[in-house]
Amino acid sequence: MGRSVGQVLGRWTSRGLSALGMLASVLMAPGLAAESITIAFPPLGNFVLTVKDIETFAKEGSPSPALERFVRLVPKENQEQLREALQESMQLSPKTVEEAVNSPLGIALFNRIGQVLRTADNQNGSVALKQAFVTAAKNPAGISILNVIRAFPSPTIQVEGQLGFKTLQGFVRVTENQNRVVAALAKSASASRSPAIPANLPNPAENGSYTWEKKSLTFLNPNRDNKPIPAELYLPKGLTHPTPLIVISHGLASDRFTFTYLAEHFASQGFPVAAITHPGSDSQRFKFFLSGTEIDYRIIPSDLVNRPLDIKYFLDTLSKTATPDWQINLNQVGVLGHSMGGYTALAVAGAGIDRTSIQKECNRIRDDLNSFNISALLQCRILGVPSVSEQLRDERVKAVVAINPIGSIIFGQAGISQIKIPTLIVAGSEDIFAPPLDEQFIPFTWLTTPDKYLAVMNLGTHFSVLQPGETGVFPVPNDLIGPDPTKAKPMVKGITSAFFQTYITPNPEFQGFLGQKFAGGLATNPFSLYMIRELTQAQINAAIAGGPTRP
Repeated sequence: MGRSVGQVLGRWTSRGLSALGMLASVLMAPGLAAESITIAFPPLGNFVLTVKDIETFAKEGSPSPALERFVRLVPKENQEQLREALQESMQLSPKTVEEAVNSPLGIALFNRIGQVLRTADNQNGSVALKQAFVTAAKNPAGISILNVIRAFPSPTIQVEGQLGFKTLQGFVRVTENQNRVVAALAKSASASRSPAIPANLPNPAENGSYTWEKKSLTFLNPNRDNKPIPAELYLPKGLTHPTPLIVISHGLASDRFTFTYLAEHFASQGFPVAAITHPGSDSQRFKFFLSGTEIDYRIIPSDLVNRPLDIKYFLDTLSKTATPDWQINLNQVGVLGHSMGGYTALAVAGAGIDRTSIQKECNRIRDDLNSFNISALLQCRILGVPSVSEQLRDERVKAVVAINPIGSIIFGQAGISQIKIPTLIVAGSEDIFAPPLDEQFIPFTWLTTPDKYLAVMNLGTHFSVLQPGETGVFPVPNDLIGPDPTKAKPMVKGITSAFFQTYITPNPEFQGFLGQKFAGGLATNPFSLYMIRELTQAQINAAIAGGPTRP
């Protein structure tokens, strides 16, 4: 029986990245030749591998003489992982696969891969690769790399060896650059003058004394289909005066329950909390997709605009329906978002959208094999929106936390620089879905607000901040989740709570918790946490030019 989608994709991804050699870069890519593979390395010539050679290696571990020269490029400790990954399978309906590979994101991704993996007549292999995936999905054994190889509709595949090798080199270079910047940030944080930890205030990482009641409610966004949108409201008991509200925005394929642990933590400290649903990009949409239901991809770009408007219309609804005993101050709101929710938080904070800049950047990276920012494919979808007619900034929002956010392309420097309210950006050093250098470190340098913070979770991934077991519709394997997320929860609770206490309560005394002394003490092995207040592009460039590759 095939494994879950998330388990297999995680193994393919993590093992492919760890097998640092040409064989890994070729074999770990989805879909090879039906009978043979010709790897072109001019002026050295062509190297021919047979599918039988690959199958024998995968099943028995014995490489043929032709294959052995490539296997030697893979570290011995990774060869067994490579063999397993070749045989790992996942079960998806053929209709679901056909939908995925022919979606705008799928087309863009396969066009890139097809530059390296080409057909026998040396054409871009994207069409053949997509067909092979759909055919493999019909195999009772499921989709595996070997099954996609067998289904490739061409007697051989031409592999552009030099281009593939340059791509691999580019990936290694990007990874090393990112590691150098993290190392520089670690050094900067340890050398920074950290404020004294307030002794007379409660620890923001610990639960407070308030109990709360939970209410389910709905609201409407007139730009959507006018169906009620669900939200969960956490109301602390015993509040004696209107208190700032915290709104939580979930990421792609997640839902309003993903950050329950944070909602309950904030409520215990006396904050009313609302966790809302973004119906265009929530878990329900992706459940339909995985069941084979056809998705109208034309509405995905509008989801990027509707997400911040969901917050606006939710606050509008709450202003009409909230009763006085709820004690909510709707003119003093904080927003916390993760991933696509991080984008949402930055949008309501005032980040502007510049279509000319987006078009230019998306044209530049469209077929660039050395662009390893996966989120760019999603961000460029906003070009499908003719124009943004409504103001996404909501003046009721006074501070935002963006965790693993995307938005470097959508906003750019001009857009991010428009944010004037306190902003905390949280990054994970091992995030491959929203790469920290592109999506958090560089955008942080664009912020002009004086109240800006960058929290870097060393060894953190895109999933470290999520509630354990709440990684969305797709089961995410341990390889991609990283270290135990339970150990990351005190860090997330502590810095986000201290930030909101400081800027939306507001109580400036809590700012003492936003320094390295307190933040660093929240980290539990193997995690480390670095709090940064100042970072420039020049400092990033200097770190890349000559810094160590690890903290």
